[in-house]
Amino acid sequence: MVSRDARTKKQSFSWANNIPRKQISSRKAYRHSYHKNKKAISSRKETEFLAMADSDQTKMMEDKLKSSVNLVKRVFFAFDEVESMLPRKNKIEVESFLRQRLEVQNRLDQLSFLLNTLRRFIRDTAKKPLYLRPLDLILDEVQRILNHALDVADNFNLKSVIRWLFQATKSTDFKPLFGSLDDCIANVKWLLTLYDPINNGVIEGIVVFLPPFIANNPMFVMVWHCIATVQMGRRVSDRIDAIKSIVSLAENNELYKKYFEQEKGVPPLLKLLENGACFYEQIAAADALCTLTNESEILEKIMIVIHHLLKDAPIEVQIQAAELVTEMTELFQTTQNDSVQQNVILPLVTILSSTDDSEVNLQKHELKTRCAEALWTLAARSKTNCMTITKTKAMLSLAKLVENGRGKLQYYCLMTIMEITAVAESDIHFRRIVFKTNASSTKAVVDQLLRVTRESKNPIQLIPAIRSIGSLARIFSSGETRIIPLLVSLLNNKHLTVASEAEIALKKFTSPFNYLCFEHWQSVMKYISLPALMRLIGGGNKLQRHRWDVDVVIILCLFYGYQHLRGCYSLSSKSGKNWRENDYECLASSPRRSYEFMFFHIQL
Repeated sequence: MVSRDARTKKQSFSWANNIPRKQISSRKAYRHSYHKNKKAISSRKETEFLAMADSDQTKMMEDKLKSSVNLVKRVFFAFDEVESMLPRKNKIEVESFLRQRLEVQNRLDQLSFLLNTLRRFIRDTAKKPLYLRPLDLILDEVQRILNHALDVADNFNLKSVIRWLFQATKSTDFKPLFGSLDDCIANVKWLLTLYDPINNGVIEGIVVFLPPFIANNPMFVMVWHCIATVQMGRRVSDRIDAIKSIVSLAENNELYKKYFEQEKGVPPLLKLLENGACFYEQIAAADALCTLTNESEILEKIMIVIHHLLKDAPIEVQIQAAELVTEMTELFQTTQNDSVQQNVILPLVTILSSTDDSEVNLQKHELKTRCAEALWTLAARSKTNCMTITKTKAMLSLAKLVENGRGKLQYYCLMTIMEITAVAESDIHFRRIVFKTNASSTKAVVDQLLRVTRESKNPIQLIPAIRSIGSLARIFSSGETRIIPLLVSLLNNKHLTVASEAEIALKKFTSPFNYLCFEHWQSVMKYISLPALMRLIGGGNKLQRHRWDVDVVIILCLFYGYQHLRGCYSLSSKSGKNWRENDYECLASSPRRSYEFMFFHIQL
């Protein structure tokens, strides 16, 4: 009775009856070839697959789905064929086998229906690029399980059936097969949710359906869903949300970053970067690519796109683009490539040079602030970038922003000027071209540096301004009377770093390498005071007393000599008098003072 039901069930699978028996006889040879070449096929399959165009990849997956459906038919027919070889004497065992065979064929029937549905989904959406990585991997697993099912069916040939009837373990081969086929069905159901044209790769809400194929590593669910949405999502908002999820996951977990690259998440991002439907999508893709990869070719493409975004995109996108330039320059040394960075310098300077009232429009002020920060990071440690910045006539704009800007905008402009002047200090050719003494840009920059040094009380602004002045020490003539008194006055600044920077700047003016060092020394001696010098060399500070510097001692000795020749020992008569009265007492107690006193008389 059971056998008749099974035969009736067999007739319902009309597609199985269409398979010639000669195909069944060759299945052993097929599986032998399959397993023998599996490693070689998989090793080159991925490279060939990625090299294909989108339409070719889709066609390949359609063929793979078709072969999987055909493999299901072969498995079904193989189990159907075993029935004819079963002996009819042991009815209990035969009925047990037929019941289990019927369960297998029910699962195969369901799997065939799902694969055909999936094949239709892929064919209907073939006009648009599809993310096929999950489909490729899961179909490999499905075919592996179906080939195992064929092996199980082969064990029930005529001789095996006789052995099976007399062995105690009659149905052990079926139990793992049931589980494997159930996993296949669950995996394909998940693929249907992913490739359903209604969803377009977007699954709303929390993912609650975990396919068995990746049960041991559930992170792949988020990875595949995000990448699929980026490539196949219908709405721009869905794609941008998926890109933001990629960035968030990759920044918080290095394993996610590895998986996004491994599962081919970069190519769809590159497509959106270059051909995104809107500026917001392009900048989101650029941000994600910076998070996922540091390949120089991709970073160059990002910089090219950023160049266009800084010129044409809305202000919100321009702000993000400028921030991305800063991030890329700070994180990746490879972006300090001349051809890459020069693309973005001009639009950054153009934005900084606009005549918009930045104090009125807060959004434009924020944009200028981010552009100034990006320009600073580009100028830092890059002589070529500094040259490119100066060729764009940016110095006048930077000087104007130092004059009218406030807060971070003014600070970033000062830092950019500091980086450029540092290059000028070490490169005479650069200094002569950029900082010509009669150039309006040079005058504007110097005037603002002096104004900040004179008026500001904030060390954050004072330090880059003083350093810039020191770096430009060789461009000033002996007739420039504003700088030396200003720097000397800062030697008494309560902020030790400011005082130290002023000392360093003065040394650059009085260095023997400076052609006008003698004239600058004369100016220094006019305004320097003994307390200021003593403070620098550690007067009253126990930590500073041990940080004697030969140059400072030389300055002190020259001060004595200059004041002696003028007949005025010091600008502070009280401190000078106390020093003269205690000179010889100090000689006995301090070797340092002995050296200082001896050097002083040599100079005289």
